[in-house]
Amino acid sequence: MLAACARGETPPLASPTPRGDRTPAEATATPRPTVTPTLTPSRTPTPTPTFTPTPTATAQPIAISGDPLAVLVAEPISQPGAVCGFVDYFDFPIDPPDAERGRGGGDYGVYRQRYQSNHAGEDWGYQSGDNLGQPVYVIGHGVVTYSQPYGWGLDQGTVIVRHTFRDGGTVYSFYGHLDPPSVTLRPGDCLVRGDTVGNIGDPTGRPHLHFEIRLHNPDTPGPGYWSVDPTLAGWLPPSQTIWENRIEGQAGTVWTRVPVEGTSTWVGQAGATGVVMEASELRALNLTDGRVIWRHKLETNFPTVLLSAEAGVVYLADPLGHVEALTLPTPEMMAEWNNTLVVLDPAWAQDLGVNGSPTLMPLPGGGVVMAVLRQTTVAFSPAGEVLWGAEGFPGIADWKVDGTRVVFSTEGANPAVWVATKAGIESLVEGVGGMLAVDGLGVWVYASDGLFRLEESGEARAVSLLSEAVQLTRNLVALPEGGVLIAHADRADRRVLAFDGAGQLRWERSVEALGSNPRFVTVAGVVLLWLEEGEGVVNLYRVNMADGALTHLFRGGTRTPARGSTWIVPLAPAQLVFQIGGGHLVGFDPFLGP
Repeated sequence: MLAACARGETPPLASPTPRGDRTPAEATATPRPTVTPTLTPSRTPTPTPTFTPTPTATAQPIAISGDPLAVLVAEPISQPGAVCGFVDYFDFPIDPPDAERGRGGGDYGVYRQRYQSNHAGEDWGYQSGDNLGQPVYVIGHGVVTYSQPYGWGLDQGTVIVRHTFRDGGTVYSFYGHLDPPSVTLRPGDCLVRGDTVGNIGDPTGRPHLHFEIRLHNPDTPGPGYWSVDPTLAGWLPPSQTIWENRIEGQAGTVWTRVPVEGTSTWVGQAGATGVVMEASELRALNLTDGRVIWRHKLETNFPTVLLSAEAGVVYLADPLGHVEALTLPTPEMMAEWNNTLVVLDPAWAQDLGVNGSPTLMPLPGGGVVMAVLRQTTVAFSPAGEVLWGAEGFPGIADWKVDGTRVVFSTEGANPAVWVATKAGIESLVEGVGGMLAVDGLGVWVYASDGLFRLEESGEARAVSLLSEAVQLTRNLVALPEGGVLIAHADRADRRVLAFDGAGQLRWERSVEALGSNPRFVTVAGVVLLWLEEGEGVVNLYRVNMADGALTHLFRGGTRTPARGSTWIVPLAPAQLVFQIGGGHLVGFDPFLGP
């Protein structure tokens, strides 16, 4: 049975904002494959390209329309309850709007021994280090509630501004260590987002801005530090709050939440529930509002996790050859749960008796394939029975479900593409490996040097030979009408190329100026492009497949980026969920925007 526990019901920072041991031991065994398929290599592909793009930066720049933040801009109009107008959205206090030249935003809540307390704000300056006398800007429309040239004595000037939202809520932004002569504002003064509140002064320490966002102390500077977590005493994480304000205001945002420890990993979707791995727990989210429904504590580190909605289980694998299945709760069980700690029943567990990096791939209809790097590959039924086994692979680059089979590619000195079913495994083609896409007509392979279409004859036809990729990422998607879209980066350019079902190039566009790590997803037949802009900022665009033009749908970010933990996945029937690594987890509807 699933046991609900009363302890640990409500971690405060994980709240959404709407708009055991390995068991059972008797199940552990070393599987002995009942089927050992013969791996028959296919013919080596003969490249016959139909189009060869030039390896130079000659692609036409991609056209962009729309600005998801610009539509939020509103002039502050004095009205009852908001004498200086409502907030439209927040900018940063240094180098607005995005503080691209600013340094700061990562030391809120940090314990400092010399004060024996936790930092209640953030220290800000410029990357150049030349801070003294630099201007400080108000983050949003508001009214001054406090302003003193020597509000902090030797630590110099302080200003407090109240910001009012359309729902009647208020917060206060605080600016400390200002140069006294620059503090000329008076209580009651109205400020517009981007107005100057003063200049950085020369306090007892190095010149910098001390910046806070808080819910209290409208007319006193406050201590700057607090004995416990300042969030518990009325302070808010400043940079996180600024980005949350921006993210929530954008048209497609359905909900946001901040993962515990700043990051989460997507596991899978089961109906209206999404499962992530976060802070050593499996956490189920209500996909309509981001609320945590249940949590299951993982006693062992499982780096590889896969949800099978068909089997009603979560599969977990570790580098010691252990794989197990946990039974998912039913909707009826979850009806009254709210951030409830549960113990998921183990369905089965197996030990392969080998060590190595694991990969899990779903078998259509339930079941799972576990491949352990250079060791062994084993298929299990939904009940945990061994279906077949094969020798290990040097490394699995990508996999895709294609009807009743799973297609996967291997990398290394001898790349290949393979097909696995419940009956066994066989080689589809050798000599080519990379990222995969399945468009209903066949399998596409995007390798570091080209795009290939796998033919029924067992050959890989070279659709386009490309200059060697600088980095091969998951930037390939099958198009709803047939064909593929790829993002290819070489030393000369970063560009998007669209091919029809026959392999003919439709168009190519340069995205060099937009960012890095492009990723494509399709939702309800619409193609979306995800790009990372600099450190910690992401953008989402809708792609016009007729000409490659982009419509800007979303812009978000974080001042504490976690490298490699940004991801985006499509949800059924027509939604997205994405993680800004080190920042917010966001539920998004791409059809609510322009």
